[in-house]
Amino acid sequence: MAQPGLIGEYLGIVEGQLAHRPDVREILDEMADHLFESVERAQAGGMTRLAAERSALDRFGDPRLTATLLASVPTKGFDMKATLATVTGALAALAWVGAMATFAQGFSETMITQTQLGYLFAAGFLGLAVGLTGANMVIMNITIAGGLDRLGAINLFAAIVATLFAAVMPWVVVVWGPALAVCLAITIARTGRDPLTGGIVAVTLFGVAPVLLCLVAVAFLFYEGSGLTAGEAARERADLVELVAFQVIAAVIVLGMSVLTRRRARSSGASPATVAAA
Repeated sequence: MAQPGLIGEYLGIVEGQLAHRPDVREILDEMADHLFESVERAQAGGMTRLAAERSALDRFGDPRLTATLLASVPTKGFDMKATLATVTGALAALAWVGAMATFAQGFSETMITQTQLGYLFAAGFLGLAVGLTGANMVIMNITIAGGLDRLGAINLFAAIVATLFAAVMPWVVVVWGPALAVCLAITIARTGRDPLTGGIVAVTLFGVAPVLLCLVAVAFLFYEGSGLTAGEAARERADLVELVAFQVIAAVIVLGMSVLTRRRARSSGASPATVAAA
């Protein structure tokens, strides 16, 4: 049912942004209740109807920004996505910690004596970490867009490529590194203005990771190429560079996943209209 006046126009803009959500009518009804209650209180205090509506809408802020915030709030019909995002985020952070702990044992050629078991553990943790991170990015894109749109499809393809190469050929960082960087970059671009999943901290953390991944891919080519023809000292330097770079990237991603997971967990019981008016 259309609402008259400024509030009706405001709700119309929000509805257009959230049309893909199955619970959009419930969200709009709850917002309308809050807005009209605020208008009635303001009128009782001596305000005109127009001034009261403007005052109520000022509390909610720009309708498009409000819709962006509401798109990330788990409500009816979105619990499964919110749960999957939280679980994959937490598991991804743990998997990256495991990858950090086993990387040297699995991939160092000079620092530690390699064993078959050490390689399998390192490759397993790395594949799991990349796969869970990619899955988390895909879920976030689907939640924001309301479905698998063009950017979401690119994100999904990059996540699959990164996961397959990280799990089967983890030493080919020149493939899975940039592919994972694409996943992170697309997600950053879409959530940067989102008060729940974006924000300065998360964007800063995840913004560093894609750049580092691409730099490591270039460094990998350079150091590995020089290591093939150089002596033992050069190979040791190449191993050290790869180890340090991987630890830094993994630490950045762990922090980023932890921030996003904590924000989603805290938002799970929030009312959409209450969040919008906060």
